Amino acid sequence: MIAAGQLRCPVEIWQQTPTRTATGESYTQTTKLGAWDARIEPTGGVESITAEQVRAQISHLLTMRYWSAVRPTMQVRYTDPDLGPRIFEIVRVLNVDERGEAMQLECREVA
Repeated sequence: MIAAGQLRCPVEIWQQTPTRTATGESYTQTTKLGAWDARIEPTGGVESITAEQVRAQISHLLTMRYWSAVRPTMQVRYTDPDLGPRIFEIVRVLNVDERGEAMQLECREVA
């Protein structure tokens, strides 16, 4: 069970859905699914080289109350009081102890 005082970061879960207009143009529709409180912990940094540019990817572990609808195709958005808006792509969803009480989201920060 998670103590409420451990979840200090208000986050939002967003779903991106590929969509087409009436004329056939494709675009991505983004929908806010809900807001929760979470604990955000950096787990380490990884640097990768893409097109001869060094790009840092910081991995984070987010812990929050369980919600079965959360999927790895979704994003987490958080407005840090010091750093401003941050966006995390969910890489993996873990049901802590398989009890449906808490979940951990393994994320990659994208903005």
